[in-house]
Amino acid sequence: MRITFLANKDIESNIALNILTGKLSHHSMTNFLSDHVGREDAIVSDLYKLKYIEQTLFNEIVYFKLENTRKENRYLTFNELGEIHYTNIRQ
Repeated sequence: MRITFLANKDIESNIALNILTGKLSHHSMTNFLSDHVGREDAIVSDLYKLKYIEQTLFNEIVYFKLENTRKENRYLTFNELGEIHYTNIRQ
């Protein structure tokens, strides 16, 4: 079966995709990642802090460091998921 995931590039989507791809690895999967939801100029100031925690912190700092560690017993980064499970991963 061909499966397409539409996900935001944040920590919650990463966790969900790690769980789903493990269960669906025998299928052909494509994943489309969005850097943001809605218009950037429509975000109120308090949401910038949440965006930093959910997206920027993980995408620019944590995932970069994780990719240099062993893959055993941890969730994979978006890049690693693309390399292992997906026929396509588009950002």
